[in-house]
Amino acid sequence: MNKMVLFCIGLLQIFNCDFCVAQNTSKLDSLLNVIATVKADTSRFYSYSAIIREYSRTGEFEVAKAYGDTTLQIGNKLLMSTGESMIRPIKLGMAQAYNNIASIHYYEHEYVLTDQAYFNALSYLDEKTVLILRKENYFQRSIITWV
Repeated sequence: MNKMVLFCIGLLQIFNCDFCVAQNTSKLDSLLNVIATVKADTSRFYSYSAIIREYSRTGEFEVAKAYGDTTLQIGNKLLMSTGESMIRPIKLGMAQAYNNIASIHYYEHEYVLTDQAYFNALSYLDEKTVLILRKENYFQRSIITWV
């Protein structure tokens, strides 16, 4: 009986892992498809930011860093060219992109670069936003602890 239970648990874990990998792959494929089809920089910006997170979850840190650089380039371009109403969401997106990049550096044990990325993320946030994000626990690995 115990062997049968252990066998069933083992099968569930195998299928669960395969399902999780397939789920991450399909999400990543969807995001890559958005980038290929969408022309608006804001949509591409948010998609690139999400791609950083997905590649870092799969352990492909170098690919995630490359998408991080692209995300920051598009974000800086948007900050210079968008109207007043879009500046705050773009700044939040830039902070999230730097937060994702900091997570990559953290997992690669590059702690100085982790700190730099967290401080860059904070530079895009005002005090009011930091307080709101602290309440909502917005960031994955909270950069708010650095404040």
